[in-house]
Amino acid sequence: MQSYQALSAPTYGEPTTSELVTIEEARRLSGNESRSSFYRALAAGELDAVKRGRRTLVSVASIRRRLDALPKAAFGSTKPTTFKLEA
Repeated sequence: MQSYQALSAPTYGEPTTSELVTIEEARRLSGNESRSSFYRALAAGELDAVKRGRRTLVSVASIRRRLDALPKAAFGSTKPTTFKLEA
């Protein structure tokens, strides 16, 4: 009996299906940002997207890049807060 090796399709630097998500999934991965701000980010080129038929698919790598570019959160105050009470 002959054995056959599985042939893999050549890659050309394009993302595979698992590296692409729908708009709704991309918004969820981005922290549930509003639909409007998400589409503004797409229009500004902050995210990479492709069309597959009628569906728009967003690159997970571009979502990660965008999240990594956000400023780090700072918690706690570096100086005490004082309140002035008026009589």
